[in-house]
Amino acid sequence: MQVETVEIADLPIIEHLQPSDWKGVAEHYHYYISHDNCVPLKLTDAGVVKAVGALIYHQDSAWLAHIIVDPSARGQGLGTKITQALIDKVDPEYFSSIFLMSTELGYPVYQKLGFEEEGKQLFYIYDNKVIEQEKHPSVQPIHPSDYPQVFALDNLAYAEKRTYRLLQGIETALVFKNSDNKVEGVYFPDLLEGPVLALTPEAGKALMIERMKTHAIAIVPENNADAIAVLETFNWKVFRSARRMRLGSKRIWRASLIYNRFSGQIG
Repeated sequence: MQVETVEIADLPIIEHLQPSDWKGVAEHYHYYISHDNCVPLKLTDAGVVKAVGALIYHQDSAWLAHIIVDPSARGQGLGTKITQALIDKVDPEYFSSIFLMSTELGYPVYQKLGFEEEGKQLFYIYDNKVIEQEKHPSVQPIHPSDYPQVFALDNLAYAEKRTYRLLQGIETALVFKNSDNKVEGVYFPDLLEGPVLALTPEAGKALMIERMKTHAIAIVPENNADAIAVLETFNWKVFRSARRMRLGSKRIWRASLIYNRFSGQIG
C-alpha cells in the first residue's frame, strides 16, 4: 500500500468513490490539487486507489476533509492509514489543532486516533421551494471597509485565523449592520455551503432567511438554539447529523455565532 499525492487524473476515480449522500467531492479535490495550502493524499494498492483524504492548512490550524475508503476495501484499516498519513503531514509546533467533521462511519476511526468530539451539527432539509420574506433593511452588500470586522467575527466564532479562505468568497457577501453601522452578521452566498455568522439572533435570523431563499439544506450546531428556532419556524426537518472533532489543543469556539456552517473541510 502506497501513500501518494492525488492528481487530476484521479478525479474520475474519486467521483466514483463518492458516497451517495455526498456532493461535489471531485470538485473539492480539484480545489485541493490547485492550492498550495492543501495536501490531497491517496492510498494505492498496485496502482489502484483504495482511499483518499485531504489536509487543509489555515494560518494557525488545520482541517482534514473528504476522507473516503473504497467500500470494497473497508475493514482493512485503510481509514486509519489515510487519516494518520494526513496527520503526519502536520507540524504540531505551527498547527496546534487539527479539526474534522465525522460521519458515524468514521467516528470510531478518528476516536482511536485521539480525536475528541466537540459537538454535533444538525442537517436540516426543506421540502417547499419558496421562502417569501422581504430582505431585512439592515442586510446589505458588503463593502471592503467591512472586511476587518468580518475577519474578526469569523475568528471569534471559530478561534482560527483563515483570512485567505474567506477572501475567496467575500466580494459577494451580505452583511447585517446595526444602527451604528457595525457589522453584526455575514452571509457568504458564493463560498462553500453558504455560511452564516452572527453576533445577535436578529442578524442571524435575517441572514438565514436570505440564505433559505436559495438553499434547501441548512447545517447548524446542535446547541445554537436561535438558529434551530428559525429553521423549525419554517418547518425544516433534521435528516442527519455529523460530529465536529479535534486533535490537539482545545480552542474556545462559539457555536452560538454559527447560523450555517462553512463546509466539512473548514468548519
